[in-house]
Amino acid sequence: MKQWRVGTFSMGISLIMAGVTLLISSWQGLSAFDTLIAWWPVVFVMIGIEILLFAVLSKTENRIVKYDVFSVLFVGLIGCLCLGYAMLASTGLLNEVRYAVGSTERSLDLPKVSENVPADVNRIVVQFGGRQPKIDKTADRSVSLFGNYRVRTSSERNIEALKPDEVATVQTVGTTMYVSVKELPRKRGLTDEYPYAAVTVVLPQDIPVELRGASNQEIGFSQ
Repeated sequence: MKQWRVGTFSMGISLIMAGVTLLISSWQGLSAFDTLIAWWPVVFVMIGIEILLFAVLSKTENRIVKYDVFSVLFVGLIGCLCLGYAMLASTGLLNEVRYAVGSTERSLDLPKVSENVPADVNRIVVQFGGRQPKIDKTADRSVSLFGNYRVRTSSERNIEALKPDEVATVQTVGTTMYVSVKELPRKRGLTDEYPYAAVTVVLPQDIPVELRGASNQEIGFSQ
């Protein structure tokens, strides 16, 4: 009868579990793979159990533990690969790589911002830090802001809906109304992301308008 060597049983179980993981992930996608790959610590537990069983079941006084070197190295390699995968997943680098490879661009609507203009307001200042918004006029005594923006998305990351105060704010100081058009939130990571926005601001036609760009620099003035 061939002598039992530590590592053979562990390698067999590891191959079975690795095969099951790949098979199920091919049906369920990467989310199933992330869940199933968490079994990797069991590899070292199995090797430890094999050593203990060998020591308990051995009948000889001089117990010499014999190892299947190839199997132990193979199991150790699987463990190291799974450990590296777990470290990448825990630091967020894995999701960043998936996002960079599998992302697509989408066009979404900006949340509408609307505000009535008080009767004592005789000047409107539009401030912006990024791309200059398009200015339209209306007979209504109100300020409205709308538009769309392009952003990269993927199945691994949900898009958080923008709030109106992330797009623009409207404040009245004395007889002047200030409309501040904000730059959209930027993503920092393995791949930086700068959303492109096309903004339209509709203002009352009977109130003078002043445009200010970055660093509060005056761009233009219209009656």
